[in-house]
Amino acid sequence: KTGTVTQGNPTLKYAKWYSNDETPSYLSELKSATKHSHHPLSQALANAHFLNDIAVIDAGEYIEIAGQGIDTTINGQTVLLGNKALMQANDVTTDFVHFDIDASYVFYAVSGKLIAVFSLTDEVRPQSKPAITALKKQNVSTLMLSGDHTNCVKQVAKYLGINTYQAALKPEDKLNYLHTLQTRGQQVAMVGDGINDAPALAQANLGIAMGGGTQTAIESAQITLMQDNPMLVYWAINIAKATWRTVKQNLALAFLFNVCAIPAAALGYLTPQLAGLAMAFSSLTVLANALLLKRWKA
Repeated sequence: KTGTVTQGNPTLKYAKWYSNDETPSYLSELKSATKHSHHPLSQALANAHFLNDIAVIDAGEYIEIAGQGIDTTINGQTVLLGNKALMQANDVTTDFVHFDIDASYVFYAVSGKLIAVFSLTDEVRPQSKPAITALKKQNVSTLMLSGDHTNCVKQVAKYLGINTYQAALKPEDKLNYLHTLQTRGQQVAMVGDGINDAPALAQANLGIAMGGGTQTAIESAQITLMQDNPMLVYWAINIAKATWRTVKQNLALAFLFNVCAIPAAALGYLTPQLAGLAMAFSSLTVLANALLLKRWKA
Protein backbone atom coordinates (compact mmCIF):
# COMPACT_ATOMS: atom_id res chain seq x y z
CA LYS A 1 0.00 0.00 0.00
CA THR A 2 1.12 3.59 -0.50
CA GLY A 3 1.68 4.29 3.20
CA THR A 4 4.07 1.33 3.44
CA VAL A 5 6.49 2.61 0.81
CA THR A 6 6.38 6.21 2.07
CA GLN A 7 7.81 7.68 5.27
CA GLY A 8 4.44 7.55 7.02
CA ASN A 9 4.82 11.16 8.24
CA PRO A 10 2.60 13.24 5.96
CA THR A 11 2.86 17.02 6.15
CA LEU A 12 0.30 19.64 5.24
CA LYS A 13 1.09 21.17 1.86
CA TYR A 14 -1.75 23.69 1.80
CA ALA A 15 -5.34 24.26 2.94
CA LYS A 16 -8.05 25.56 0.62
CA TRP A 17 -10.96 27.07 2.52
CA TYR A 18 -14.43 27.42 1.07
CA SER A 19 -16.08 29.32 3.95
CA ASN A 20 -17.25 32.89 3.34
CA ASP A 21 -15.33 34.35 6.26
CA GLU A 22 -11.94 35.98 5.78
CA THR A 23 -10.69 34.00 8.76
CA PRO A 24 -11.50 30.28 8.39
CA SER A 25 -14.20 29.16 10.78
CA TYR A 26 -14.97 25.73 12.23
CA LEU A 27 -11.39 25.29 13.51
CA SER A 28 -12.56 23.98 16.89
CA GLU A 29 -14.72 21.37 15.17
CA LEU A 30 -11.79 20.37 12.97
CA LYS A 31 -9.37 19.96 15.88
CA SER A 32 -11.98 18.01 17.83
CA ALA A 33 -12.55 15.64 14.89
CA THR A 34 -8.83 14.86 14.63
CA LYS A 35 -8.38 14.35 18.37
CA HIS A 36 -9.46 10.69 18.56
CA SER A 37 -8.07 9.47 15.23
CA HIS A 38 -4.73 7.65 14.92
CA HIS A 39 -4.64 7.86 11.13
CA PRO A 40 -1.42 9.57 9.91
CA LEU A 41 -3.38 12.09 7.82
CA SER A 42 -5.54 13.09 10.80
CA GLN A 43 -2.47 13.43 13.00
CA ALA A 44 -0.81 15.63 10.38
CA LEU A 45 -3.87 17.88 10.40
CA ALA A 46 -3.97 17.97 14.20
CA ASN A 47 -0.42 19.37 14.16
CA ALA A 48 -1.21 22.09 11.59
CA HIS A 49 -0.05 25.55 12.64
CA PHE A 50 -3.52 27.10 12.37
CA LEU A 51 -4.81 24.68 15.06
CA ASN A 52 -2.10 25.38 17.64
CA ASP A 53 -4.17 27.56 19.99
CA ILE A 54 -7.61 26.22 19.12
CA ALA A 55 -9.78 24.77 21.90
CA VAL A 56 -11.12 21.22 21.63
CA ILE A 57 -14.88 20.68 21.85
CA ASP A 58 -16.32 17.45 23.23
CA ALA A 59 -17.66 15.33 20.40
CA GLY A 60 -20.91 13.43 20.55
CA GLU A 61 -21.22 10.26 18.49
CA TYR A 62 -17.82 9.47 16.96
CA ILE A 63 -17.49 6.97 14.11
CA GLU A 64 -14.28 6.17 12.23
CA ILE A 65 -15.26 4.57 8.93
CA ALA A 66 -12.59 2.23 7.55
CA GLY A 67 -11.18 3.48 4.27
CA GLN A 68 -13.18 6.73 4.37
CA GLY A 69 -12.63 8.87 7.45
CA ILE A 70 -14.41 10.36 10.46
CA ASP A 71 -18.12 11.00 10.98
CA THR A 72 -18.89 12.77 14.25
CA THR A 73 -21.34 15.18 15.87
CA ILE A 74 -20.01 18.39 17.44
CA ASN A 75 -22.20 21.22 18.75
CA GLY A 76 -25.19 19.54 17.19
CA GLN A 77 -23.60 19.60 13.72
CA THR A 78 -22.49 16.64 11.62
CA VAL A 79 -18.75 16.90 11.02
CA LEU A 80 -17.09 14.87 8.27
CA LEU A 81 -13.34 14.53 7.78
CA GLY A 82 -12.05 12.08 5.21
CA ASN A 83 -11.72 11.23 1.55
CA LYS A 84 -13.93 11.87 -1.45
CA ALA A 85 -15.85 8.62 -0.94
CA LEU A 86 -16.97 9.84 2.51
CA MET A 87 -18.18 13.11 0.99
CA GLN A 88 -20.06 11.32 -1.78
CA ALA A 89 -21.74 8.99 0.72
CA ASN A 90 -23.07 12.04 2.56
CA ASP A 91 -24.05 14.06 -0.55
CA VAL A 92 -21.32 16.68 -0.14
CA THR A 93 -20.32 18.15 -3.52
CA THR A 94 -16.58 18.07 -4.31
CA ASP A 95 -16.59 18.23 -8.12
CA PHE A 96 -15.11 21.73 -8.18
CA VAL A 97 -11.96 20.71 -6.24
CA HIS A 98 -8.69 20.71 -8.20
CA PHE A 99 -6.26 17.85 -7.45
CA ASP A 100 -2.47 18.01 -7.42
CA ILE A 101 -0.65 15.04 -8.91
CA ASP A 102 1.54 14.11 -5.95
CA ALA A 103 -0.67 14.76 -2.93
CA SER A 104 -3.28 13.06 -0.77
CA TYR A 105 -6.46 14.92 0.05
CA VAL A 106 -8.61 15.24 3.14
CA PHE A 107 -12.04 16.86 2.82
CA TYR A 108 -13.66 18.71 5.72
CA ALA A 109 -17.43 19.29 5.76
CA VAL A 110 -19.88 20.53 8.37
CA SER A 111 -23.65 20.02 8.10
CA GLY A 112 -23.42 18.90 4.49
CA LYS A 113 -21.28 21.86 3.36
CA LEU A 114 -17.67 21.57 2.22
CA ILE A 115 -15.59 23.83 4.46
CA ALA A 116 -12.03 23.02 3.38
CA VAL A 117 -9.77 20.66 1.48
CA PHE A 118 -6.32 19.83 2.81
CA SER A 119 -3.48 18.70 0.58
CA LEU A 120 -0.88 16.49 2.29
CA THR A 121 2.33 14.99 0.96
CA ASP A 122 4.58 12.19 2.16
CA GLU A 123 8.11 11.34 1.02
CA VAL A 124 8.89 7.90 -0.42
CA ARG A 125 11.20 5.86 1.80
CA PRO A 126 14.74 5.62 0.38
CA GLN A 127 14.65 1.79 0.79
CA SER A 128 11.42 1.35 -1.19
CA LYS A 129 12.83 1.51 -4.72
CA PRO A 130 15.77 -0.87 -4.02
CA ALA A 131 13.31 -3.29 -2.36
CA ILE A 132 11.03 -3.35 -5.43
CA THR A 133 14.05 -3.84 -7.73
CA ALA A 134 15.39 -6.70 -5.56
CA LEU A 135 11.99 -8.44 -5.53
CA LYS A 136 11.77 -8.22 -9.32
CA LYS A 137 15.14 -9.99 -9.57
CA GLN A 138 13.64 -12.85 -7.55
CA ASN A 139 10.69 -13.01 -9.98
CA VAL A 140 8.30 -11.60 -7.38
CA SER A 141 5.71 -9.35 -9.01
CA THR A 142 4.82 -6.25 -7.02
CA LEU A 143 1.58 -4.29 -7.21
CA MET A 144 0.23 -1.36 -5.21
CA LEU A 145 -3.23 -1.23 -3.63
CA SER A 146 -4.09 2.20 -2.26
CA GLY A 147 -6.91 4.25 -0.88
CA ASP A 148 -5.37 7.44 -2.29
CA HIS A 149 -6.58 9.09 -5.47
CA THR A 150 -5.34 7.88 -8.85
CA ASN A 151 -2.90 10.69 -9.69
CA CYS A 152 -1.00 10.33 -6.43
CA VAL A 153 -0.80 6.53 -6.66
CA LYS A 154 0.26 6.69 -10.30
CA GLN A 155 3.16 9.02 -9.50
CA VAL A 156 4.44 6.86 -6.62
CA ALA A 157 4.07 3.65 -8.66
CA LYS A 158 5.91 5.17 -11.61
CA TYR A 159 8.79 6.31 -9.41
CA LEU A 160 9.12 2.88 -7.80
CA GLY A 161 8.83 0.97 -11.08
CA ILE A 162 5.52 -0.71 -10.15
CA ASN A 163 3.51 -1.40 -13.30
CA THR A 164 0.27 -2.58 -11.68
CA TYR A 165 -1.60 -0.38 -9.23
CA GLN A 166 -5.14 0.21 -7.98
CA ALA A 167 -6.29 3.49 -6.45
CA ALA A 168 -9.22 4.79 -4.39
CA LEU A 169 -9.77 1.35 -2.82
CA LYS A 170 -11.75 0.63 0.32
CA PRO A 171 -10.50 -2.12 2.69
CA GLU A 172 -13.05 -4.56 1.23
CA ASP A 173 -11.82 -3.69 -2.29
CA LYS A 174 -8.28 -4.70 -1.35
CA LEU A 175 -9.63 -7.90 0.15
CA ASN A 176 -11.58 -8.75 -3.02
CA TYR A 177 -8.60 -7.96 -5.24
CA LEU A 178 -6.37 -10.36 -3.29
CA HIS A 179 -9.09 -13.02 -3.42
CA THR A 180 -9.25 -12.63 -7.22
CA LEU A 181 -5.49 -13.15 -7.49
CA GLN A 182 -5.69 -16.24 -5.29
CA THR A 183 -8.49 -17.78 -7.35
CA ARG A 184 -6.10 -17.53 -10.32
CA GLY A 185 -3.68 -19.76 -8.42
CA GLN A 186 -1.26 -17.02 -7.40
CA GLN A 187 0.49 -16.98 -4.02
CA VAL A 188 0.02 -13.52 -2.52
CA ALA A 189 1.97 -11.69 0.17
CA MET A 190 0.44 -8.47 1.51
CA VAL A 191 2.53 -5.79 3.21
CA GLY A 192 0.67 -3.26 5.36
CA ASP A 193 0.70 -1.25 8.56
CA GLY A 194 -2.75 0.18 9.26
CA ILE A 195 -6.08 -0.90 10.70
CA ASN A 196 -7.55 -0.79 7.20
CA ASP A 197 -4.95 -3.33 6.03
CA ALA A 198 -5.89 -5.99 8.61
CA PRO A 199 -8.50 -7.80 6.45
CA ALA A 200 -6.12 -8.00 3.46
CA LEU A 201 -3.23 -9.14 5.68
CA ALA A 202 -5.41 -11.96 6.99
CA GLN A 203 -6.65 -12.90 3.49
CA ALA A 204 -3.18 -13.08 1.91
CA ASN A 205 -1.20 -16.32 1.82
CA LEU A 206 1.44 -14.39 3.71
CA GLY A 207 0.72 -11.25 5.73
CA ILE A 208 3.69 -8.98 6.46
CA ALA A 209 3.19 -6.13 8.94
CA MET A 210 5.48 -3.19 9.53
CA GLY A 211 6.64 -3.07 13.15
CA GLY A 212 5.65 0.58 13.48
CA GLY A 213 2.11 -0.17 12.32
CA THR A 214 -1.05 -0.65 14.35
CA GLN A 215 -1.48 -3.59 16.73
CA THR A 216 -4.44 -4.77 14.66
CA ALA A 217 -2.25 -5.08 11.56
CA ILE A 218 0.49 -6.88 13.49
CA GLU A 219 -1.97 -9.40 14.94
CA SER A 220 -3.40 -10.10 11.46
CA ALA A 221 -0.01 -10.84 9.87
CA GLN A 222 2.26 -13.89 10.00
CA ILE A 223 5.49 -11.88 9.81
CA THR A 224 6.23 -8.62 11.64
CA LEU A 225 9.17 -6.53 10.46
CA MET A 226 10.87 -4.90 13.44
CA GLN A 227 11.75 -1.79 11.43
CA ASP A 228 9.68 0.23 8.95
CA ASN A 229 12.07 -0.69 6.14
CA PRO A 230 10.57 -2.14 2.91
CA MET A 231 13.93 -3.80 2.15
CA LEU A 232 13.17 -6.17 5.03
CA VAL A 233 10.37 -7.64 2.90
CA TYR A 234 12.95 -8.83 0.36
CA TRP A 235 15.26 -10.11 3.11
CA ALA A 236 12.41 -11.94 4.86
CA ILE A 237 11.45 -13.75 1.64
CA ASN A 238 15.13 -14.43 0.93
CA ILE A 239 15.83 -16.05 4.31
CA ALA A 240 12.53 -17.98 4.12
CA LYS A 241 13.65 -19.49 0.82
CA ALA A 242 17.07 -20.32 2.30
CA THR A 243 15.39 -21.98 5.30
CA TRP A 244 13.04 -24.03 3.12
CA ARG A 245 15.99 -25.09 0.96
CA THR A 246 17.82 -26.28 4.10
CA VAL A 247 14.74 -28.22 5.27
CA LYS A 248 14.62 -30.11 1.95
CA GLN A 249 18.38 -30.79 2.08
CA ASN A 250 18.08 -32.20 5.62
CA LEU A 251 15.19 -34.45 4.58
CA ALA A 252 17.28 -35.71 1.66
CA LEU A 253 20.29 -36.38 3.91
CA ALA A 254 18.18 -38.27 6.47
CA PHE A 255 16.52 -40.28 3.71
CA LEU A 256 19.93 -41.14 2.22
CA PHE A 257 21.24 -42.48 5.54
CA ASN A 258 18.16 -44.66 5.98
CA VAL A 259 18.26 -45.93 2.37
CA CYS A 260 21.82 -47.11 2.94
CA ALA A 261 21.48 -48.35 6.54
CA ILE A 262 18.20 -50.31 6.46
CA PRO A 263 19.24 -52.78 3.69
CA ALA A 264 22.64 -53.20 5.38
CA ALA A 265 20.96 -54.01 8.71
CA ALA A 266 18.52 -56.43 7.02
CA LEU A 267 21.43 -58.31 5.41
CA GLY A 268 23.34 -58.49 8.69
CA TYR A 269 26.13 -56.13 7.73
CA LEU A 270 25.21 -53.46 10.29
CA THR A 271 25.98 -54.14 13.95
CA PRO A 272 24.17 -52.28 16.74
CA GLN A 273 27.38 -50.35 17.41
CA LEU A 274 27.66 -49.27 13.76
CA ALA A 275 23.93 -48.44 13.69
CA GLY A 276 24.32 -46.16 16.71
CA LEU A 277 27.36 -44.51 15.12
CA ALA A 278 25.48 -44.01 11.83
CA MET A 279 22.52 -42.51 13.67
CA ALA A 280 24.77 -40.06 15.53
CA PHE A 281 26.57 -39.16 12.28
CA SER A 282 23.21 -38.60 10.58
CA SER A 283 22.08 -36.22 13.34
CA LEU A 284 25.38 -34.33 13.26
CA THR A 285 25.21 -33.96 9.47
CA VAL A 286 21.69 -32.56 9.58
CA LEU A 287 22.58 -30.22 12.44
CA ALA A 288 25.74 -28.98 10.70
CA ASN A 289 23.80 -28.32 7.51
CA ALA A 290 21.17 -26.35 9.47
CA LEU A 291 23.88 -24.28 11.16
CA LEU A 292 25.08 -23.15 7.72
CA LEU A 293 22.08 -20.79 7.79
CA LYS A 294 24.08 -18.65 10.22
CA ARG A 295 26.21 -17.69 7.23
CA TRP A 296 23.21 -15.95 5.64
CA LYS A 297 23.64 -12.22 5.43
CA ALA A 298 21.28 -9.42 4.38
